[in-house]
Amino acid sequence: MKYIMAIDFGTSAIKTAVFNESGELKISKTSEYSLIYGDKGIIEISLKELQRAFDESFLGCITSNEFDVNELISIGFSSSGETMLFIDKNGNPTRNGITWMDTRASVEADELINFFGNLEAYKITGQANIDVFNPAPKIYWLKKYENDVLKNTDKIMFMKDYFIYMMTGNFICDDSVLCTSSFWNVNNRSYWNEMLNKIGITVKQLPIIVNQGSIVGTLNDKFALKYGLNKNILVNAGAQDQVCGALGAGNIKEGILSESLGSAMMVMATLENFVINKKNPISCSPAAINGKYVVNAYSTGAIAMRWFRDNFCIEEKNLSEERNISSFQIIDNFVRKIPIGSDGLIMLPYLQGTGMPKPNDNAKGVYFGITTRHNKYYFARSLMEGVSMSLRYIIEGITERLGLEVKEIICFSGGSKSKTWMQIQADVTGIPIKVTKNSENTACFGAAILAGIACGAWVNIEEAVSNIEVSEIYFPNIENKHIYDLIYHKFIQIRDSLDDLF
Repeated sequence: MKYIMAIDFGTSAIKTAVFNESGELKISKTSEYSLIYGDKGIIEISLKELQRAFDESFLGCITSNEFDVNELISIGFSSSGETMLFIDKNGNPTRNGITWMDTRASVEADELINFFGNLEAYKITGQANIDVFNPAPKIYWLKKYENDVLKNTDKIMFMKDYFIYMMTGNFICDDSVLCTSSFWNVNNRSYWNEMLNKIGITVKQLPIIVNQGSIVGTLNDKFALKYGLNKNILVNAGAQDQVCGALGAGNIKEGILSESLGSAMMVMATLENFVINKKNPISCSPAAINGKYVVNAYSTGAIAMRWFRDNFCIEEKNLSEERNISSFQIIDNFVRKIPIGSDGLIMLPYLQGTGMPKPNDNAKGVYFGITTRHNKYYFARSLMEGVSMSLRYIIEGITERLGLEVKEIICFSGGSKSKTWMQIQADVTGIPIKVTKNSENTACFGAAILAGIACGAWVNIEEAVSNIEVSEIYFPNIENKHIYDLIYHKFIQIRDSLDDLF
C-alpha cells in the first residue's frame, strides 16, 4: 500500500494527515501555533514558532505506527493564501511573518485603490477589490515604515512555499495562492509589475509561478536526513487551503457550493471559465483543479460561536471537562429547544467584517430585538441563525451575479459538527446541506488528491473524489423555511440600515 501525506497550514495550526490509495485517512496530527498581537490591527507569526508546530505535527505522523513511512510516495500542501514570511539571503527571517488577519494596512489598501482604480485592479487580478487582508497593502506598509527590512528581504514567501523551499530548495508558488496577493495578473499568470513598483518590491523577491498540483521536486539530502525519509519522495505544490477544501469536499462542477464553516465562513462555487462582472464585481480565482475557477465570498463563521462559548458559557465548559464531551455539543442540545427565530432576536454575525456581495471590513456584530425573555441559549441560537442568514445572503449574491442554480451545499470544518446548526442552514437557505465524513481533514484530502493524481496514485479527479463519503444530509423543512423567509427580510433591513454606521 502506498501513502500520500498532506500538510495544511491554517490560521493558527498546522495539520499533517496521511491517506492511503483508497483515500482512507490513516493518521492526522494537529499542532497549534501562537500568534503575536500588537496595536492597530497587527497580528504576526514567529518563524521559529511556525517551525516548532511543523515539527510537532510532521513528526507526529512519520513516527507513528499507523502507516509504513517507507511507502510514502508524495507530500502535498494546503495553505492560507495571504500570510507572508520574509527571508534574507542566509535563510533567516528579516522580521516576523505577517498573517492574513493583520489589518494594519487599511490606509495603504485605500491608497492603492485610489492610485490604480478598483475596476482596473479587478480586471488585472480578478479580485473584486484590493483588500486590507491582501499582501500588497501590507508590503506597501513595510515600504513606508520598514523600508530597510524590505530591502534586506531576499525572498517573500507564503507559508507552504517556505517549507517546500526547505524540502526541495525550489522557490515556487502556485496560482491559487498568488491570486489574492493583489500583485498577480490573472490574465497572463505573471506578476503585475506596476503594482510591484508601487509597493516597493521586485520579481526577484517573489517565487517562480507554477500550476497548482504541480510536482516541484524531491526531498533534498538535508531534509531527508533530518527527518529520516527517502529522498525520492515527490513534493507537490498543492494549492490554497480554501480551494483544497472545496476539492476535498467534492466541489468539482457547477451547481455545487462548498462551505468551510471554520473560523471564517468561506463559500465557493466552481466555474468552468474565468468570469469578470464589471457591473457587480465578484472575485474569481483559480480552482485547485488546473483550468477551472472558483468564485468565493466570506463572512464570520464558527469563531463567533467560540467567542460566545468562551465569554458566556463557563458552566458548559466546566461540564464538558466533567463529562468528557464537547462544550459545543452541550450548547447545541440547549439551542435545539429554543424556538425557530429565537423569539424575535436577530444577530448580525460580523465579528470579523464581511465580504461579497456587500463588503464591509468595518462591519461589527449586532444583536437586535433583545427582551427580558431571552436567555443565553436564545443568543446562541440567534447566532447560528445569523451566520446562516449571512450564508443565504452570499448565495443570493453569487447566483444573481453568475446566473447559477445552486442544487446542494457541501459543508465541512468545525461548525459542520453541529446538527442543529446544519438543519438551521438547510431551513434558512432552502437547499440540502451535505456534511462530509472526516470534515476537519477536508483541506488535507484536497491537497492529497492533487498530490495523488500527479504521482499516479489516482487516474483523475473523478476517481479521487469518488472516495469522499457523506456522513449526513440535512433537507430543508418547508414550514421552517417560510418562517425564516420573513426573518431574513428583516435581517437584510437591519444590515442595510447599519452599514454606514459601522
